[in-house]
Amino acid sequence: MAEDSGEHLRASADRNAMYRARCANVATLCGAAAGVLAAALFVQQGRLHAGVYLHAGVAGFCFLVLATVAFAAGSIYFAESADATDETKEQRDERLRAHADTVLNRIKVRLRAGKWLAGAAAVAVCVSLALAFSEVDQEQRVRIVGNGLDTARAACPLLDESTVLDAQSADLYGGNESVAVQLDSRRCRLGAESPTTTIFVSRSDLVIDR
Repeated sequence: MAEDSGEHLRASADRNAMYRARCANVATLCGAAAGVLAAALFVQQGRLHAGVYLHAGVAGFCFLVLATVAFAAGSIYFAESADATDETKEQRDERLRAHADTVLNRIKVRLRAGKWLAGAAAVAVCVSLALAFSEVDQEQRVRIVGNGLDTARAACPLLDESTVLDAQSADLYGGNESVAVQLDSRRCRLGAESPTTTIFVSRSDLVIDR
């Protein structure tokens, strides 16, 4: 009987150690994913075009961080069971078995919370990617600032910093230094034959009109 009890306690300890290791492994993966996502968000936040997809990406990053914390908490969770002075060996073994089960349940709670948070992060990242791809072909409203305004005025003298122009998101995302923008032909010397005129402006001289 004592041998069976000892085997049960060892099995419980091994089982708890397995769940802690599982939490540690997933915590490492989530932490790495959070690092990659943080780097991607850092690059994107400095881009000219940043919309709702960026906020969804930030939400995904926050969920990943919380999931990492939950998994890490499960991987390091330990709790002691205080000895009672007047308990028998059978009572002690029963107390330790119940304690091992309690510890396992608490590890599982943290593991389950981490899974839900990681799932929420995956959904947020998918939403972010879907929004980013859906916005590529959309038209964006931009304004010209800085030295680009003086250059653009050579073709369109009536331009000022409050003038709103149209540009394609694909152009804003592209690798070319100059972006094609369209504006009302009445602000330009040329292009009166059509209602709009296209000019090319340096990407660094454009800002999104919010």
